[in-house]
Amino acid sequence: MSGRTGKVAGQVGHQFEYAQQNPNFLNPNGANEPYVTYSVLLTQTGTDNPIVNILRNTFKSDPTVIRTGVGQYEITLNNSFPSNQVAIVPGTLNIGTGARLLMAERQNDNMILIRTSIDGAYSDDVLDDTFLEIRTYL
Repeated sequence: MSGRTGKVAGQVGHQFEYAQQNPNFLNPNGANEPYVTYSVLLTQTGTDNPIVNILRNTFKSDPTVIRTGVGQYEITLNNSFPSNQVAIVPGTLNIGTGARLLMAERQNDNMILIRTSIDGAYSDDVLDDTFLEIRTYL
């Protein structure tokens, strides 16, 4: 039993140390949840930035979501998306005409890139209460 206690204590210690070094993180559930999460519904029309309906955010602040070009969007929050610690869970797109695709990928420690397309061409007006979750594991 002491081996298990030591492992849990080590995990909690690592999470605490990481949270101290990276002030954008807040994990209210402590060791029960080894990640912080940003869960949202995104809607975007025309050339506007996406409208963000935040379902859950356990980062210390809200990421910024902007449109950078046709069918291209950035989610940014400084030092919040470290290499090999990020999982992105994209939702499904509402049915419409053409083959619709949502791609999301970590670009660097500060940014997640989202692209939407119809029939292989980057397109706006694709996000319609589309679920997206970003998890950063501690």
